[in-house]
Amino acid sequence: MTMTRTLWLISALLLAAAGCAPANDGPPSSLPQVPDTVFLVASDTTSHLLFSYELDPATGAIALVDNAGLSVDGAFALASSPDGRFVFAAGAEGLTCIGVDVSTGALTAVDSQVLAGANATFIAVHPFAPVIYVADGTAAPNGKIFIVGYDASDGTLGGQVTVDAGGLDYPHGLALTPNGALLYAANYASGTGTGTTLTAFVVNATTGALAAVAASPFDLAAANTADPRNLAITPAGDHLVVVDESSNPTKVAVASLESTTGALTGVGRASPASGALGGGIAIAPNGAQVYATNRSNNTVSTYALDATTGALTFVETIGSGGVFPQAIAIEGSGSFVYVANLTGGTIGAFSRSTTGSLSALSPANYALPGAAPSAGYVVIVRPL
Repeated sequence: MTMTRTLWLISALLLAAAGCAPANDGPPSSLPQVPDTVFLVASDTTSHLLFSYELDPATGAIALVDNAGLSVDGAFALASSPDGRFVFAAGAEGLTCIGVDVSTGALTAVDSQVLAGANATFIAVHPFAPVIYVADGTAAPNGKIFIVGYDASDGTLGGQVTVDAGGLDYPHGLALTPNGALLYAANYASGTGTGTTLTAFVVNATTGALAAVAASPFDLAAANTADPRNLAITPAGDHLVVVDESSNPTKVAVASLESTTGALTGVGRASPASGALGGGIAIAPNGAQVYATNRSNNTVSTYALDATTGALTFVETIGSGGVFPQAIAIEGSGSFVYVANLTGGTIGAFSRSTTGSLSALSPANYALPGAAPSAGYVVIVRPL
């Protein structure tokens, strides 16, 4: 197979057979310029369909692009390529690349790949190179991360390798630092111990391979949380936040992040007045607020994050616009926030003020098409 763009390889050995050559540059400047459009893509975990919506960047309203949706086996976790031309969906059946029409938002299946023995839970896409990381939510010693390359010009999926180092145990959430140098995984089953453990990896700048940081897994003893589900890293790359699933009320923990070594040090935690079963988590583009969903009482909590110390303070809670809020996404400008509500299959829509507070838009939610949809995940797509 001849690639039209050299790939930033995940494995020189595996992808050499596909005709690729190593390169660590970002997307080429020759990519076509496209209109300033924004789309939201949501997964329906019941019908295994993906739905695309056009997002109005002035009002936050979303309009369904195609009522039929795109069938993707096992679609659950979603992530967008950095240029917004592809969406990646992972589930029990494997990984699928979906092309996004940059003008209309229409979705087209491009390529798929089986992830052997996987129970895919979350995806992270490298910010500068065509490499995808997929967490396999399987208990130790079988928990692992799949690394898959893709052709940035047409979305074809390339070679695949797995990593099972660093104390991975039922890995769920994944997050890359803004410069793509470090990857962190939340070990869901670690809640059976004394605290939240996270595995840290150094990302090889030439191959995209992962090498576990020597001290991994990191136990954030100061957080004292159970079953870490999802995590996010601040835009400055100096703090990491993680939400747990089992504490009541939900606990959101913070760790300082040492960008040279990848080491994590627990800073503390915060909780809402009520709400448990933490699900999704997101950080505002300016790094000043953290938002986490509480699936037990169908709410989203806002926390203030001190940029210097990493101290986290609970601010307020608002209804999620549906039932069992599973995931949350913030539009790139920071003006709007969207929540995937699993039960009933609605997308809650909110405006975000300059102080970070959320207010329900009108309409406050959008129901996915179908008789009994389940909104599992949402991702914002902004073609470049």
